[in-house]
Amino acid sequence: MSEPRTIAVTGSTGFVGRQIVRELVSRGHTVRVLARDLAKAREVLPMGSGLVQIVEGGALDDASLDALCAKADVAMNLVGIIREGRNGQTFERMHVKATEALLAAATRNHVPRYVQMSALGVSPTSRAPYQRTKFEGERLVRHSSLEWTIMRPALILGEGAEFVSMAIDWAKGEQAPWIFMPYFTRMEFDQRVPLGAVKFIDPIVQPVAVEDVAIAFAACLDKPESIGEIYQLVGPDRVPWPTMLRWIRDTYAHGGNEPWGVPGVVGAAVASAADLFGMRYVLPFDAGMALMGSDDAVGELVKVREHLGIVPRSVLTPAPTNAQEHAAAH
Repeated sequence: MSEPRTIAVTGSTGFVGRQIVRELVSRGHTVRVLARDLAKAREVLPMGSGLVQIVEGGALDDASLDALCAKADVAMNLVGIIREGRNGQTFERMHVKATEALLAAATRNHVPRYVQMSALGVSPTSRAPYQRTKFEGERLVRHSSLEWTIMRPALILGEGAEFVSMAIDWAKGEQAPWIFMPYFTRMEFDQRVPLGAVKFIDPIVQPVAVEDVAIAFAACLDKPESIGEIYQLVGPDRVPWPTMLRWIRDTYAHGGNEPWGVPGVVGAAVASAADLFGMRYVLPFDAGMALMGSDDAVGELVKVREHLGIVPRSVLTPAPTNAQEHAAAH
């Protein structure tokens, strides 16, 4: 059993955050969460446990962050956005500035331990601003004085995942593009001959169960060897994107549209053009998502198994639970 701690958490009410809070509470930890929407926090978090405390405020509010971190043993940053929003939620603000603010509050309040949610494939030279700013957030963490751990999850699947709900709608023809399930491919040229043929490659994905992500965040707190380490959180299944989409379709929608690949560079160009003409949110993706989606998203399992004692479960083979079927239907 874990030693009970007080854990300060930002980004707690999202799909992944609420699962991590539940896992921490199940281990007897007191979880103090930062939330702008108090009603949502009370609805989605396990308030009946008596172990969840809510601090009202935003991820860049120093006073709220100080209240969050006061006398805490651990700070966890789960803040992240996959796409920039209309309300000033930029990648720079949410991935870099919010990380900087929480690190500063943790330091001011003498919080010794820190765990950061990052993403698989982040890089300072990535074509996607999502990945570049996630990497910059990591850089701030690595250069801090705290005892840090960084988690890099792959595509996270599970009950309540926005991506699963969107893919179900694609399968049923209830969301654009209506007649197929889209994914992004990458172009590779045959270098053996001048002006060689172009091949369109389906990228490989290695999805991870949200439950295993939550277990990793909780487990690392009891593993001193995890301090100063970066972990790739992936599942055991490496499959092409169409295989994963067909599994979601056949499992939750019980049939429907077929997957169809769109070249990532074409999708990025279309998204950039839409942005230029003030139509950024007409499409369900931006240029960075198209470019990221055309790359393989895979990782290794060895360090997670050896350091954290986690053997990730297969996401794509089990039948859904009744709760998952209910969530998919709604």
